Amino acid sequence: MIRRIAALALATALIPAPAGAKVAVTQACSEAVPAVRTVPLTANRTGEVWGRIELRRDTCHQYWAYLKLNSPIITGGTRATAVLAYWEEGLQQPGLTCNSPGGNGYITRNQTSCRTPKLPWTFVDGFMATGHYDVQLEGGSAWYAVAKGQTKKAPGRI
Repeated sequence: MIRRIAALALATALIPAPAGAKVAVTQACSEAVPAVRTVPLTANRTGEVWGRIELRRDTCHQYWAYLKLNSPIITGGTRATAVLAYWEEGLQQPGLTCNSPGGNGYITRNQTSCRTPKLPWTFVDGFMATGHYDVQLEGGSAWYAVAKGQTKKAPGRI
């Protein structure tokens, strides 16, 4: 439990507070490395590829999820997001989405990509990136995923 609290304190220190703010990148950390894992975002009914989900890591071993759509969202009532799932002490933790503080927000009209906040590998057993493209159901209170994708879990200390 102490490891978990320390990891969360470290993660909180690295994630900027304001929603929609650009993710702070340490000068010494480069993002110019290949994705750890990449999978297609596919439509549930047709299997058509709508984009790709990536599990990314910088040279300081901070991880994030990235979603890139093949074309911009053109209608209201739709959105897409990436989710960074992670495990501590073998237990899956609540995921971070593009809309979490430090991410750049959901993909909405005229946009094609988003990223979650970064999370350091410290005390994390593994990471996985998922993504979904959602349509708002009638009444506006619920969303339905019409396209999804999920990478395989990657160890946190690679």
